[in-house]
Amino acid sequence: MIAIVDVVSPAITLIDEQGRRIGRRDPWATHPAGCRFVTLFATPAAHPAVVMRRATLAKHSYSSAPETVHTEEREFWSRLARTGCGVANLREPLVRVPVLQEGVSSRYEDVESRNLAACVARRLRDELGEDLPLDLVEVIAGRMGFRHARVPLREGLRILEVPASRVLAKSDGAVLVNQEIREAAAIQSANILIRCLLERCPRLRARTALSLLGRRSKWRGRSRREIGSKLRARRRYRRPRVAGAAPTAAG
Repeated sequence: MIAIVDVVSPAITLIDEQGRRIGRRDPWATHPAGCRFVTLFATPAAHPAVVMRRATLAKHSYSSAPETVHTEEREFWSRLARTGCGVANLREPLVRVPVLQEGVSSRYEDVESRNLAACVARRLRDELGEDLPLDLVEVIAGRMGFRHARVPLREGLRILEVPASRVLAKSDGAVLVNQEIREAAAIQSANILIRCLLERCPRLRARTALSLLGRRSKWRGRSRREIGSKLRARRRYRRPRVAGAAPTAAG
C-alpha cells in the first residue's frame, strides 16, 4: 500500500546565535501513519523546512481563533491530520535552524500550555471518539500544571498507549511503520517523565523515578538514545522558575 504524501520535511541541524552547530533534531517519524500518530501530542514535521503541495497550502492556513493563540502551529498540524493529509519526513538534515534562548514558549507559557491542552484534547477526541479529563490530556501533552503532586501519571501514560494501538491496527502492517509508532509513544512517555523528574516537588519526583524504572525495558535503540539526549539537554537548559509563580513544565 502506497501512502499519499502532501507534506515533506527533513531533519534539521541546530545552531546557536553565532551560527555554531550544537546538535540536530531528527523527525519523530518518517511514514505518514507514524506522523499521524505524532500529531496527537507533538508537531510531526520540521516547520521551517516544510515542502507542501500547492493545493494543500491553498486549502489550509493558520487559524486566527482566540483558542489557538501561541499554538497556531500545533493546531495547523492537528487539522491537517483530521482532514487526511499525508505527512512524511526525511532522516537527512538539510536545514540549519537557530535555537534562541528565549521565545514565545517561555514568555507566554501559561497561555500556550492552556491552548495546547485544548488542541490535544480535540485531536484525542478525533482519534478515540471520547472526551478525556483535562488532567489526563495535560499528561499526554506533557504540559502538566504541577500545582500539586497529584498528577495522574500512570493513567495518562496508559492512555497514551491506546491511540498507539489503534493507529497500529489501521497501519498497513509494515515493520518500519509499526516500529516508528512504538518509538514515538516511548519517547513521548519519556518526555513526560523527564519533565516530572526535573521538577522540585519531592513526591512527584519519587513517583516519576519509579515509573522510569518500570518503563526502562520498553526503551530500545533510537528510543533509548533520544531519551538520554533529551535528559541531558533538559538538565543543561532548564529555565529558572519565576519567583512567586506556580511551577510549570520545563521546555
